[in-house]
Amino acid sequence: MPEMYFEAIVSEINRLSELEKTRGEDKDKIQSLTNKLKQVAEISNNI
Repeated sequence: MPEMYFEAIVSEINRLSELEKTRGEDKDKIQSLTNKLKQVAEISNNI
């Protein structure tokens, strides 16, 4: 079950990374979301 969430989080991180390349004006917000998702991924991977 946690693997499913982890894969979804990684997928979202990748999507945000692509979005960051095209949306320069929102770069800070996107980077913040990406960092938060990476923290969640790290925590969920350790469970």
